[in-house]
Order: sequence, then C-alpha cells, then structure tokens
Amino acid sequence: MAIVISSFPGELAARYAAESLRRILVRKSLAQVVFATGASQFRLLECLVENPTIDWSRVSGWHLDEYLGLAGNHPASFQHYLRQRLVDRVPMHRFRFIQGDCDNPALECRRLKNEIGDLTIDLALIGIGENGHVAFNDPPANFETTESFIEVDLDQACRQQQCSEGWFAALEEVPRQAITMTCHQILKSNEIICTVPDARKAIAVQNSLSKPCTPLVPASCLQQHSRITFVLDEPAAARLPAPEQSPHVWYRQQTLLPTKCLDLQINGCFGVDFNSDSLTGGELRTACLQLEQRGVVGILLTLITDELTVMKRRISNIARLREQDDFLRDFIRGIHLEGPFLSAEPGYCGAHPKECTVDAAIDRIAPLIDAGDGLVRWVTLAPERDRRAVVTRYLVEKNIVVAAGHTNANLDELKCAIDQGLSVFTHLGNACPLELPRHDNIIQRALSLREQLIYTLIADGVHVPDNVWRWWLDWLGPRRVVLVSDATSAAGCGPGQYRLGRQTITVGENARTQFDKDSGLLAGSTQLLPEIIARLSHAEPQLSATALEVMAFGNAQSILSRSMM
Repeated sequence: MAIVISSFPGELAARYAAESLRRILVRKSLAQVVFATGASQFRLLECLVENPTIDWSRVSGWHLDEYLGLAGNHPASFQHYLRQRLVDRVPMHRFRFIQGDCDNPALECRRLKNEIGDLTIDLALIGIGENGHVAFNDPPANFETTESFIEVDLDQACRQQQCSEGWFAALEEVPRQAITMTCHQILKSNEIICTVPDARKAIAVQNSLSKPCTPLVPASCLQQHSRITFVLDEPAAARLPAPEQSPHVWYRQQTLLPTKCLDLQINGCFGVDFNSDSLTGGELRTACLQLEQRGVVGILLTLITDELTVMKRRISNIARLREQDDFLRDFIRGIHLEGPFLSAEPGYCGAHPKECTVDAAIDRIAPLIDAGDGLVRWVTLAPERDRRAVVTRYLVEKNIVVAAGHTNANLDELKCAIDQGLSVFTHLGNACPLELPRHDNIIQRALSLREQLIYTLIADGVHVPDNVWRWWLDWLGPRRVVLVSDATSAAGCGPGQYRLGRQTITVGENARTQFDKDSGLLAGSTQLLPEIIARLSHAEPQLSATALEVMAFGNAQSILSRSMM
C-alpha cells in the first residue's frame, strides 16, 4: 500500500493509470477497468481522455455504482457522468453500465454478476466518500457478502455529499437507494488507484488509512489490498500520522514530474540491495513498487562485478524472481551487467572489487548470458579488456547493448569497440580517478566520439558538478544523453551503512555514498531518477520538458527497443 501526496493528484493518478494500462496490454488483449465518478475523478478522467498513448479499443469499462430510480440520461446519474466525460469521448471496446432505472434491482444485480463472472478486473479507479464509503458501500458496509453487486440504502451523509457537490438541488431529490459493486468485488481487482483530493475528505482518509479495518469505515477495507495506491493532495492527507509513524509507503511529490522515466542503471533502493545473495521476491517487488509510485516505469536491474560463479547465481535468482511475478516481469525490462570485464586500475575500478575483474572472453560471458535466459540486455565493459572487441561483437550479435565504462581505453581501443557495435558510454565523468591528465583522458576521448556514442549521466549534482554536465549537454545535445540514477540500497533512506554486493557502503549527512572514505570515490547514488528529474526541472537555466522527456525516457526506450530486434 502506497500513499502519494501531490499538488496534482488527478494528473498524477492519470499517469499511474495510463502506465498500468500499458503494462496490462502488453500481456493481455483486453484490459478490464472499473471507473468511479464524482468530483474527485474530474481531472483524472480528463487527463486519461487526453492521453494519446492509450489504446481505448482494448479497454473494457465497468460501472462502479449507480442511483436507483434515475434514467441513464438524467443529469445527475453516473451513467450520464461517464458518457459525458469518458465513454462518448474515446472509442472504448465496451462499457458495462448499471441500469439505475431497472424494474427489478435484484435481477439487475444478477445480470451484472453474470457478466463479470470469472473475469479479472485489472484496474479499479476509485475514490473515498466523506462518510468513508467506497463506491456506494455506506457504513456499516457489508464485508461478508461475496456477491459482485448489491442493492444498498444510502445514508444521510452520503446523500448530503451528493447535494453539496451540486448534483442535486435539494436533499429530497437525492435517491435513497443504489446498486453498487461490493467491497469484496473491488478488492478482487489486480490493482487499485484511489484518488482523494480536498480537505472535506481528510477525516475519511484518516479513518480509512490509519485506523483498524471496520465496516463502520467501508474504505478501511482497502488496507487489505496488496497493490493499492492512494493519491491525495495535502488537505486530504492533513490528518494522517507522520510518515515515520506509518507502516505504509509514503511519497510526497509536490511538483508534477514533466516526464515518466526509465532507469537503465539501478543497483538497489529503499534498503534493498539487488546484488544481495539472499534477495527475495517480496523485497524485490516492494522496492520496484515504490519506484513505480514515484514515476519510474521500468528498470534495468544492475548487477556489479563479483566472482563469475556469484554473478551467475545472482542473475539466475533475478530471472527466477521476475518470472514468478507478473508485475516484475513487466517492470524489470532486463539486467544490466556492469562487469566483470572492467579496468582494475585504481580509480577506474570504482566501487567494484578489483580482484574480481577479469579480461573479457566468450567462455566467461556466455554462462552469464545463459543464466539470465534472455534477460541480460546491457553489458558495460572496458574495451581495453576485450581484445579486438571479440566479446563486444559476440554480445551485439545477440542484440545486447554494449557500453564502455570503468575504462581507461585509448582512442584506438574505443574506436575498435565502436566498429564492433559498442554504442554507449556508461556514466560519463565517473569511474575514473579524481585527477587525470589535462588533455588526453578518458572523458575527453569519450566526448570526441559524440557522433558514434550515447552517454549516460548521473546528474545528481554529486557525481558530476552541475556546471560540468551542463556544458556536456550543450556539446552533446539531449538526443545523445540518457539520465540514470546508479542508485544503491541507500537510495530513499537516510545516513548509515548499506550493502552493495560484497561491500559495505557508508552514507554521510551530505548524502554521498562511499565504500572507502580515504579515496573520495563514490559508490553509487542516494538519489532516485525521479528526484534527479525533479531537481533538473527547476534548474537554471531551465531545461525544457521535451529535453527531460528525451533524456529520462525516450532515449532509454529507443535503446532497449533496438536491443530487442
């Protein structure tokens, strides 16, 4: 369960929903989606309708609740609301309405039950009422029923809310009964996004999210769902306990990120080390879900240098955990192997155990590729350790992206690797000594090849000073830059000690991640990619939203698409 606080809850919820639909339609021909109504859903629906990436012809909609006694064309009916704001504006595959003016509510509930049958609802877009109801399950809600739809009586607070929001001129006009999807059926949804703005819902949010589950607060049942995101504004969240006092995942996103992002280099986050030998599916899923809540739509899970047998075991474990989880299968786009064919020279080796670095050879990389069963999508290596770029060519022929990194290759070695298919330079400006020759150094060599390379950058203000990556960007242009986080298990946490594979890394009050305080070398980042993007979106001179979108998502998506050909 995640709680996201945003100044733009409708827009943010719409982004989450659009990305969820994208994932669903990768593995299914048709997405089953429940749509709520009311003032809380205005902006969400508006943004969804305006989103050009959604294939509405593959979306089948479901009506959440409806007043009894109102015809579908009544201005206050939810059928009218949904037609006006959604159904008549996009070419949906189908929408199943509740007929509020039916003669026999029991038969209508039975009809709806038969239609939903054994179908899986992939996504439910809902809200919470002022009285704590979810759909029209007013307190005390029926938590025991296993029916899909039921006839219910509406309580005074619910009817007053409908009147106060302007749907009816007077309380006497508000119907006293309705048909609603049950709490049981809502909780069967694979994913739920619950959007709740406005201070008048603060008490309902407090009771629903921070107090025990009870039929007297119907929306409290949502705490039982394993994959629900509450998108609130500050007024709605005002009465919730502080994040550190809550067992739930919190994230405050005061500004709306200008783009979604795809992180091609991330070693861990939220205390979870992806390089851990004891990594579990639960840990991996929790970390990835938290990334998703922040706007990350996918990752290349990054494994660093270790003994070949250890790396093989870790790759196999990641592949196994991913295969067991539908969400992880979509979210983890592949594995980025950073090593073991890296420079052992001081500085260039970075945080990688230099005793485990080795020369590249096909008989060393092949078992690692096989262990991933197609999941290894990117390999970072030092060209000087790949004689005649034999391994580079081998990987490229398998549609695996090859990048130079942790390297002190000379210009001829870099050009040889490029000739054999190397196309990227990993985290430019890092994985090199703090002091370099003035003119001929790995950074200058890499920049001189800008017509043939894409460059990943850790633009967190720590790995590369802002004034430096700025002029690099001016020189390269956004089309040749991919933003990455290089986040470690320390990302999303505070100062302390964390793990990165076999090593312990330390994070100080300055948020710098180091494994050797005497060397001054960094060991990954404490910032997540959405945090980097938010920071860049407010930098001066300002970067355009288009440039950020290209660097945070577009270029990364393009690279991965080519690697799948």
